[in-house]
Amino acid sequence: MPNQTVDIINLNVGGQRFSTSRQTLTWISDSFFTAMLNGLISTNRDDQGYIFIDRDPKLFSIILNYLRTKEL
Repeated sequence: MPNQTVDIINLNVGGQRFSTSRQTLTWISDSFFTAMLNGLISTNRDDQGYIFIDRDPKLFSIILNYLRTKEL
């Protein structure tokens, strides 16, 4: 199996850091994350370069798990 490069996206959501793949965040074509990563929504970055999203990290972890598994 050939090696594939995975584009890792680093997020800081409400002070908690998350890392995931671009594919995970963008498989829903008309989502906030797809728009953000395509430059349609401006982003702020923290001091380590993570994209900052001012939301509850506990709730975001549920959303991220759904994006990863496609299951509720």
